[in-house]
Amino acid sequence: MAVFGKPVRIHCTCYELGHCWTPSCVQASKDVAKDVFTEALKIYGALYLVTALVRRKGWKYYVKKFVPETLQSTIFLTVNGTTFISLFCVWRKLRGYYSFYDTLVCGPVACAASLLIEQKHRRVLGCYSFLSTCFLPAYLAAATALLFERRNRRGPLAIYLTNLAVETAFRMAVNRGLVRPVKNGEVLLFSVVSAVYLYLFRKKDGLPKSTVSVFRFLVGADENPDSAAQNANTNNSTAVLPSSAQPTSSTAAAVSPSQRPSEVTDSDTSTPSGGSTGSGTRQPLLETLMRMPGASQVVQALRPYWNRASCRLKASPRHGSCPHAHGCLHYVLKGLCRMFGVGYVVQLVIRLLSSLSAIRRSPRELPKVLWGPGAFGLAAFLGLYSAVFRGVNCALRWLREKDDAVHGMAAGFVAGGAMYFYKSVPVALFCASKLVEVLYFKGIDAGRLPYIPHAEVFIYAFTCAFVFHAAVMEPQALRPAYWKWLLRVTHNKFAVMNRRLLDVFGTNASQINPDFWPDYDPRYTDLRPPTS
Repeated sequence: MAVFGKPVRIHCTCYELGHCWTPSCVQASKDVAKDVFTEALKIYGALYLVTALVRRKGWKYYVKKFVPETLQSTIFLTVNGTTFISLFCVWRKLRGYYSFYDTLVCGPVACAASLLIEQKHRRVLGCYSFLSTCFLPAYLAAATALLFERRNRRGPLAIYLTNLAVETAFRMAVNRGLVRPVKNGEVLLFSVVSAVYLYLFRKKDGLPKSTVSVFRFLVGADENPDSAAQNANTNNSTAVLPSSAQPTSSTAAAVSPSQRPSEVTDSDTSTPSGGSTGSGTRQPLLETLMRMPGASQVVQALRPYWNRASCRLKASPRHGSCPHAHGCLHYVLKGLCRMFGVGYVVQLVIRLLSSLSAIRRSPRELPKVLWGPGAFGLAAFLGLYSAVFRGVNCALRWLREKDDAVHGMAAGFVAGGAMYFYKSVPVALFCASKLVEVLYFKGIDAGRLPYIPHAEVFIYAFTCAFVFHAAVMEPQALRPAYWKWLLRVTHNKFAVMNRRLLDVFGTNASQINPDFWPDYDPRYTDLRPPTS
């Protein structure tokens, strides 16, 4: 392994080590810029198009914002990649050799240059650049590339790269034998993070609105006091309507949150032929099924049994402090079924899109996609997460005879174990990083922590620099999906570096492709592959 204090140097050209496909540094930068721009245009074009469709953006967005936002993010990524390879060459020409930490210097320059594109106050940042001669090019490049990326993307980019850097550092430590992997460590991390999140979710103004909306979707709005207050305000405004606008007594009884489980009857849960419940709530899925040939008979046959089962579940015991309208068992099972269905549909769409070519070649692959191994992982995770959170909250209310925000912490920790069915290190790390951000801003609002201007810029620059450093010196420590992404956006140019020259640093840099040796032009180098 690498001895960090040992001043090992390799005296090779940037052609021999970095851009092995061409001896020209200028041409190498042009090639990378062209490749990254092409791939980034595809990536961000598809991303922003799908996002706009999901959010149902109007035509004004496509006409005025879609193309500029896509080009802005494309240029951001192009500057990131191009500046890195350019400074890789510049640094070699300035020093005459490469050391273990050189990519840590090139990285911040490239990353800051690509990220600080909408940042104002260039003079404030510029004055700091003279504090270190090594970092002067970084801030100059940042000021040059100041107008590229949008402000609202800097925070998410910083969080994503922080997650990636933490995971990469952990893999490096494992490779060096410094730490040992913890079995189901991502599940434990997610459980701890979930406990804090859902404790704050149970408190008034505990989480920012954007985060609250995510948990309202995952576990429901009943446990959130902000949602309860909003519903109370809505009910109060409804109560003072004119008599001509007041709902009928039967409808009011069907939708009143204060209705006791014992008052629920079959008439409350019956569904008219028009596809609406007694409360006037539309059921478009049921209406669609009723129009399908053959399905309407099945729905009509099962409806009485469904209504009776729903009625009994709604009439199940409910603690007086529970915020939900019907029985606790109905509350838990409703969350389970709803999120299980959402998880299955989401994962099914992803599996179908990734298996289209295989299904076209062999239609027998379709059943494997529909209910084969891994088809229900996300469904089980989301369904159990919602159900366990609701169930533990209800159980603690029954046991302690009161409601308390601390119940959310216990319920969140237990519910986090549902990630066992859909293990994901990136998701666990993202949630942890986002929680740190939430707690940091809460500390700022409370006057206990200082506000650091442009913190996301420096976080992104240094974490991305660390990741680029690993991509050169120790690519086997990167997340495999990110390594494939790097190869995609550079048209495999990251893979054709001569990492066998870097093995002297002790990081096993060539492990990812041990037999590779570039096809050098003998006019520019006399390097030959080492004999075995």
